[in-house]
Amino acid sequence: MKIDWDQGNLKEIRYQDIGTLSSGWGVETADFGGFFSLENDSYGWECDGKDYSNSAIFATFVLNGVSMPYGNWNLASETSFSGLKFQRYQELVCTSDSYFQDFVMRFKFPKKNFPIAKINGDEYLHKGSNIWNQHTVTGVSLEGKDIKVKIEYDDQPILKGFRADVYVRDEPGDYWIVHFRLMPEPPNSLWIKWDTRIGRILSIKGRLARLILSSRWIRKILWYRAERIGGKPNIQALGLAKIKKGEKVSIKIKGQFEVS
Repeated sequence: MKIDWDQGNLKEIRYQDIGTLSSGWGVETADFGGFFSLENDSYGWECDGKDYSNSAIFATFVLNGVSMPYGNWNLASETSFSGLKFQRYQELVCTSDSYFQDFVMRFKFPKKNFPIAKINGDEYLHKGSNIWNQHTVTGVSLEGKDIKVKIEYDDQPILKGFRADVYVRDEPGDYWIVHFRLMPEPPNSLWIKWDTRIGRILSIKGRLARLILSSRWIRKILWYRAERIGGKPNIQALGLAKIKKGEKVSIKIKGQFEVS
């Protein structure tokens, strides 16, 4: 197995004649005004600096002094391999009171080698629907003719105010996206937003958002609607968690590829 790193983050895994097993591992989060990602287009954040270390089967990185419109924090990540087994750990420590839509450990797998995804007892084929099949479960698996991968949460405490979810999404194109995703529960703040190709045309938060979403009918329709239907139109209501200065939120997983 050959692993390529990019400044402490996994860029690609290749295995013999099978080819690419996975790529684009990353970390994601967002607040009311910014989106942080190591893989996708991101906006509204900056940091003081990055330290990283790579070896053949082990890598770490630290982002110091990350600043977003509604938060400030430091981020550390560690990834290691032992044969076909792997572990990942990431933690975020707030340097001021901060808001978060979620905290995500991201994976990407090619549908060519993994045509089937399994989560919460259900099986999915890649159809490019972009629907977020998200559940409060411990793990997910993807399968192909000659290769299988299973990933699950490793035992660890979850910060109060979050729940541990997993989702698999058949992104339009050639890849599955898998998120191990800590979600606000219960949320400290509510937000209704509508994003379009020309930008954000609706943003309601605070007391007005809470008033609108006090209607069970409206909340049922809008609650994470874009994720449930594949993002068109991209209008939805969601919650954010507030983490106090000095508090830490973290994710730890373990996984394994199986080759037949």
